[in-house]
Formats: sequence, C-alpha cells, structure tokens
Amino acid sequence: MSVLSDYAMRLLMNVECPSCGHEQFDTQTEQICEECGEGPMRDRIAEAEETLLVESVETDLVKNIGETSKLDYLMKLEKFFDNHDLYLFDGWEDAQVLDSPKIGKFWVTIDLRVPKNCELKGALRLCNGEESQNSTRYKRLEDGSFYVRFKILRRLLDKIEMDAKDRAEEISDNESEV
Repeated sequence: MSVLSDYAMRLLMNVECPSCGHEQFDTQTEQICEECGEGPMRDRIAEAEETLLVESVETDLVKNIGETSKLDYLMKLEKFFDNHDLYLFDGWEDAQVLDSPKIGKFWVTIDLRVPKNCELKGALRLCNGEESQNSTRYKRLEDGSFYVRFKILRRLLDKIEMDAKDRAEEISDNESEV
C-alpha cells in the first residue's frame, strides 16, 4: 500500500471530529458530529476519494513513462534514419515497426519488416564512419519480405536530442537579442 493510500485510510479512520475534537466511533455512519453539528466526515470521505484518485492517476503515469521513453527513442530512430538518408533507397518508406525499441544501457535495438523490393544496401549506411559500431542484420521471410534488426549506439540517438535542444536554445537566444 502506498503513502497516499495510507493517508486516505487515516482520513477515513480518524475517530475524532476535526472541528470540535468530539470522538466519533462509527466513521461510516457518523456523517455529522453529534456535538457541533458539522459534517466533517463528508469532507473527509471526499478528500480520501480524491487522494485515491490522484494515486491511481500517478500509478498510471509511472506505468506509461516507460512507454513514453520508448516513443521518444522511436522518434530518435526515425530522425537517425532520416539523417543517414535511409529513405532514399526503395522500400524503406514502407518499413513496418514490429515491436517497440529495446533500450539498453549502451544500445537501442529495433526490429522492422521491409517489403521484398527494398534496397537493403540502404541499411549499410547506418554502419559506416562514426557509426561503424552499429549493426544491421536481416533475414528473408517466407513471403519475400525482410526482417531487419538495427542495433544503434544509444549515445548517437541521445546526441540527436541534444543537438535539437542546442539549436532551439540558439534560436531562442537570437530572437531575444532582437
């Protein structure tokens, strides 16, 4: 049980009226304090329900952060492919992502399916020069299309994001000087 759940339970289980201090024995039925006549328990129940709702939203957000990170890397991979002119070669614009990227400490791996008319030499562009540590593997499938796995250095993809941030800051600085 989380801290927020504990807090919500304490709100509901408190046995004294927050207004006057009168003891409330049955928090489920004692909606109105017998001594001061106020309805603190209604407020407490509403606050407890709100706390539990916040916790639920927070849990969903934490769960989805992993998905967001994968989406970010998917977009970085798209930019990486575009920067290396992969889409100049036939068939790559019709590539299908088979699974979300696998993000490791040093590598990001993505599996694609490309049509049978795809020029596979386009994938080799991603393994030249500074990117020589990257790897590309492919396998012909029964229907003639290809299964392609790219293993890209994570720092190269992170560099794309850093370069974009630097450009945005530079543009912002230039506009503020005017």
